Amino acid sequence: MILTTCCFWLSMLTSTALAPGEEAGAYALHVTPTGMSTTPAVVTLGCGSDSGVAIGDPLWLLRGMKVVATGAIFMVAPTQSAARWTGTPGDGQGLTAVVVRQSLLVEARELLPDGVTLRGKLLRLPPGRRTAWLDIGASVGLRRGDMLLVSRKGIPVARGQVVEFEDCGALATLRPVVGNAKPQVGDAVELWPAPAERRQGMLNSVVLDVVPSDEGAFVRFVGSGADGVVEGRLVDLYRRDAYVGVARVEKVSDPVSAARMIESASIRKAEECDVAVVRPAPPDQPIRAAIFKVIEGGDVCLLAAGESDGVEVGERLVVYGSDPEDPSRRQEVADLIVDAVQYYHSEASVQLRNPAGGPLMSWRDFAERRKPAWRRWGAVGVIREVQPAGRWAVADVDPRCKLHVGQIVRCSPAVAESPGPPDRDRVPGAALILATSTDEAVLQVPAAWGDLEHLRHARVEVIMSTSAQASP
Repeated sequence: MILTTCCFWLSMLTSTALAPGEEAGAYALHVTPTGMSTTPAVVTLGCGSDSGVAIGDPLWLLRGMKVVATGAIFMVAPTQSAARWTGTPGDGQGLTAVVVRQSLLVEARELLPDGVTLRGKLLRLPPGRRTAWLDIGASVGLRRGDMLLVSRKGIPVARGQVVEFEDCGALATLRPVVGNAKPQVGDAVELWPAPAERRQGMLNSVVLDVVPSDEGAFVRFVGSGADGVVEGRLVDLYRRDAYVGVARVEKVSDPVSAARMIESASIRKAEECDVAVVRPAPPDQPIRAAIFKVIEGGDVCLLAAGESDGVEVGERLVVYGSDPEDPSRRQEVADLIVDAVQYYHSEASVQLRNPAGGPLMSWRDFAERRKPAWRRWGAVGVIREVQPAGRWAVADVDPRCKLHVGQIVRCSPAVAESPGPPDRDRVPGAALILATSTDEAVLQVPAAWGDLEHLRHARVEVIMSTSAQASP
């Protein structure tokens, strides 16, 4: 009955144009349903394989900004398709259908935001625990040869590599990185390094332990020379969104290397589970270095970047601040002209753009290169509702910001007042914009892009542009 009904609709209905502003190749496709049935629960669309729609693609039916039904494509022709739905869409009048094209989404792993990567879990391990089956595979973009990191409560316990994969699973070889823990079922697994950091020549890692020392604490983190760790390179440490400090690599080993904290350029003591980001090779690299001292009077500052980062005397850096008119933009607060360079830090003259805004402040402000620019993410909204069954959510967004359908945004979990071991897994995820209005957005979190348990009250973030640039 369902097949007969859908074949009739697909043969009789004409295609529907894309919504205004929709570009070919966008991940989320907006169309107006061309037919609706409740028995069977089927909706037909005027788009098909010619538009990149495929069997299994998820679908949402919206009335305005309200999701009234969800479903999946089960029949596709060149210019038309049909989907089964569940929900309460009503009579079908005034509905908008949103289809996420999975075939395009697989390649979007390379566009994931900073700090976001594909994540899953270990499903099965043999007695030797040298291999494991994962619950993620080709359908989310995992590929043969991909490197992995296995963690428990935020602490790495093993490295891995994908050797075989299926649509919804993969087989990986494992190698322990600590002596007191072995991988087990349920451990978190992630594509590593994260795509955004890899593209920028960085290595994201995690502090395994900290050994106090009078010359500066010694921190051990996962990473070797084969991963791009180089003796003398600087490593930035973060805890959630807070800057911890900087360390210099003193020992490169496999699979764990070590760095010593530069206490004068660090505001906090390093701790286990801090995020460690190894800076890329100089000289043409993005720089975001903490200003750790502002000389009395505010005309001179010291910043945690030097010869090791390719900084030169006379180089002009910039300090950015948030644009009060639009949280998705940033504006230049000050120019820094480098006067003297040491190996791990520099001294610079400060030229404030707006002296009335006040002087620079140690630890609050950061020195950056204009080109290549450091990608900074700014909060433009907060998620207020999460629907785990359909992996979608609704967020309140700042009306001054302009989001668009198909845009990839970052979702940063709310920080617990008293973080405990379970909170170590509260890492940023990513989502697609399915629909947007002046002050709301409907989001979808594709499989492996984030943990839905951490989505409620998470911040919705976008790449901040400068006031002179167009919105991303």
